Amino acid sequence: MENLLSVKNLNIYVNNDLKAVDSLSFDLKKGEILGIVGESGCGKTLTALALARLLNKNIRAEGEIFLDGKNISSYSDSEFLKLRKSEISMIFQDSAFNPLMKIGHQVIEAIRDFENNTKAKNFEITLDLLKKVRLNDPETSFYKYPHELSGGQRQRVMIAMSIASNPKLLIADEVTTALDVTTQLQILNLLKELQNDTGMIIISHDVSVIKHICDFVCIMYSGNILEYGPAREVLENPKHPYTYSLLKSIPSQDKDQILHSIRGIVPSLKEREKIHGCIFAPRCDFVCTKHKEEIQKHYISPEHYVLCHRNGEFL
Repeated sequence: MENLLSVKNLNIYVNNDLKAVDSLSFDLKKGEILGIVGESGCGKTLTALALARLLNKNIRAEGEIFLDGKNISSYSDSEFLKLRKSEISMIFQDSAFNPLMKIGHQVIEAIRDFENNTKAKNFEITLDLLKKVRLNDPETSFYKYPHELSGGQRQRVMIAMSIASNPKLLIADEVTTALDVTTQLQILNLLKELQNDTGMIIISHDVSVIKHICDFVCIMYSGNILEYGPAREVLENPKHPYTYSLLKSIPSQDKDQILHSIRGIVPSLKEREKIHGCIFAPRCDFVCTKHKEEIQKHYISPEHYVLCHRNGEFL
């Protein structure tokens, strides 16, 4: 199957000189879901915003992005705006709503971006979308303000707005963060059902979310992909110390479990410039003597690689 999305050597700079994302490359096929996992400050959201060309003016992206074989990184802003109205969509957290507008009218605004319909037709399409995302009593909910809905209901409305144009690529940034476990599962199952041939990128801090829904996963740290591969394979048998440490930090039902803590914090953009070789070395419990040397990708299997001097053997 051909790639729906190909990202090649994506670099993102803040204030022109500080590199936040370093030579990121990955592919996504139609109907696949890719998860991007990592701590705050690792470049996950910046990567998503770069794909949708929604970066702030003081942040610039370099590299090539191909969607359905077209090099969209060369598009003008007006051309990309048309693309974002039809082929690329982003699901934001429910805080993106206008608190002064009824949710039905906010969905209609999204529809107006790519359709020239009558009011009656827009109302009909909106109700269909709200039913599609399984919002209870969509006719009544249409006239409610965001604060009158629960977090899970608001997130369903946000998904409805995002799928209105039947996009080829759907990017979801932390869509389950503020939801309880039961509602999280409902939202994830809904995304899975809506997938069809749409390629999805799910960004999350929650490894269990990625394991539940994703086909592949990028483990991201300080703007680099440290491990990439099939989600279940990577999360059940991690080959990079960072992936291993993230998984050990998740509470389990084991009462005797000693919760692991990754020492230190993610380095700032200025601190990253002083680290040579392995970017994770200052926090790694398995650091080796070659950590200051340049690292090459080591393939565990054709679809699974790590960026580590230990080549997946650290335990």
